[in-house]
Amino acid sequence: MAAPLLPAFGEKDFFDTAFNYNRDQIVNWLRACAKGEKGGARTKLEEVQKLLKQIGPRIEVLSLPEGAQFKNPSLSPNSHFPRKTDPNWVSKRVTPREAKFILLPLPSTYQGALTAPITVDWWNPYDLLGFFLGVLGPADIGATKRNYFLPLCAVYAQWCSRLAGHTDDDWGWGKPWVGAGVWPFMFNITWRPDGNPVTAQYFFLGSSTAGDEWQDWVVGQWRPRVQRHRFNTLHGGLKLKPFQQDSFDKKNSPVQAKSRGAGQPYGNCAETYPFIFSIRGTVDANKNLQGLALQKEFMRANPKAYDEATAWAYLYGPCANCREIIKFAKANPKNFAIDFEKAKLLQGTASQAVTSMEESTSTPTAAAATAAPEGWSDKPADLNVSLYWGTNGAGTIVCNINRYVFPQQDFKVNTLSPTPHSSPAVMIHRIPATYPNIRQAAKKVGLNSPQGLFIITRDRGGDQYIFKDGTTGKIYVWSMLTGEIFEFTKPTDLDSIVAQLNLPVGKATMETTQLDDIESG
Repeated sequence: MAAPLLPAFGEKDFFDTAFNYNRDQIVNWLRACAKGEKGGARTKLEEVQKLLKQIGPRIEVLSLPEGAQFKNPSLSPNSHFPRKTDPNWVSKRVTPREAKFILLPLPSTYQGALTAPITVDWWNPYDLLGFFLGVLGPADIGATKRNYFLPLCAVYAQWCSRLAGHTDDDWGWGKPWVGAGVWPFMFNITWRPDGNPVTAQYFFLGSSTAGDEWQDWVVGQWRPRVQRHRFNTLHGGLKLKPFQQDSFDKKNSPVQAKSRGAGQPYGNCAETYPFIFSIRGTVDANKNLQGLALQKEFMRANPKAYDEATAWAYLYGPCANCREIIKFAKANPKNFAIDFEKAKLLQGTASQAVTSMEESTSTPTAAAATAAPEGWSDKPADLNVSLYWGTNGAGTIVCNINRYVFPQQDFKVNTLSPTPHSSPAVMIHRIPATYPNIRQAAKKVGLNSPQGLFIITRDRGGDQYIFKDGTTGKIYVWSMLTGEIFEFTKPTDLDSIVAQLNLPVGKATMETTQLDDIESG
């Protein structure tokens, strides 16, 4: 049975009504909060209104449909990041470290659950929205994972999908949206029950890095530049950090160290801002810290209302990077884990979309004779063959505001109904450029016959997928959180790669090479 939901932000039925807000309703609600008309008692405070009036307009200028910094003809292609052209940019990729844009920081000062305010840079509407909602806290002392924090994270994810980015190509919604980049892979909420007995529960929300198409041949090394800024934000803001400033260049985060450079650096997970504003500077102050990570696939069926069973089915444990931060902060790992027993109880009430998807994965299209490495899975239900190898994912159509490389019939002008983002009279719908599943990810870098082998287990983040190319037999790893693909170049055979992955962190000697996107059009 689903848990009764608590009121939130001064509204008894907030989670029921806000879950399905469109873009205009979200923006109007944010504006009302900044005036003290919505959002609960805290929005009546002058200092809170001042901060909300700073954050809200920043969200709007970076968001759909016509945000001035999102859709700037002089800064093509569209992006949900504040930017200016790098004066050193020549054209395409001239040097490995060249990027078309310079990222412009949006600094704000906030205390959150910390003992004193800190000033941190912000970069896109996803994280700014999490910031805005966090300012409206703390939550009621009776708030729990089921009755408040999970539904709040689900609403946050839904709102992110209305403000920026676009749906994955294979979701079958019929009219992909016009933002830049697919939605964040993961969303997080971290909260801290304070006091004994508890007198307040401060929370913070965030998403993994997203907000751009990252087309290498158009913007060069723009994605690594954004990743570096996110890394610097975490390193500069985190009170207790288990990594050094040179970790980004050395590519030695726990995720990267395990597979020798493949995967996300620190600072690019959904936990980045929640950890900055939740982890205090003394190791004995973080024992009560709690959190959850919600994968974007819970929105695949285009839900019209919050469903606890569906959301719970897409809860993921922290990745290796986040587990290391949790450990270093002396927080309790169990407070971030998935309750699989609860998941089993709830699964009986799961939506048909979830049930059908899981049933469809009972027979994999490819399987490895080699046993999965530790922390990885080759189980059909985990490999999700239907999800990642669906026929709708076969091929990638690459386009952006200046390059429409697809047949005329692949896009249309819709004048009949509004989109979830807004309600303009005319909206052009297009096939997005980036990729939702492993087949499209592989095709984007020129691999035509990918076959899934292993995926990181759900309790460890579910954020990497090892596959082989059916034509060449080469082995690759797809970083699902960043959308990047790496080739195992030493060793190259599966048995030896698995043996390397089973070694302790830092002991492997394997080598990987990141693949570049193939230019289209």
